[in-house]
Amino acid sequence: MAVVACDQYTSEVEYWHSVAREVDDAPSTLNLIFPEVFLGSADAPARIRKIQETMRHYLAAGLLRDTQVRSTSSAQWVTARAVA
Repeated sequence: MAVVACDQYTSEVEYWHSVAREVDDAPSTLNLIFPEVFLGSADAPARIRKIQETMRHYLAAGLLRDTQVRSTSSAQWVTARAVA
């Protein structure tokens, strides 16, 4: 499993290609985000569909698990999904 921490607002396309090469086909949170740099790209709708498909796959395969995290904005505990 690969988990890559990244800033979705990074505006360098090559950065994202490099991260994708690093992750390869391993489950990763990279596959669950839509980097801002691709907002205007012709393949944006396909990227969004792929993210949705990947979310469904990760859920069905048990790759995501519920976990309790403390919200920084409200100081309350909330349930979040995390890559298992």
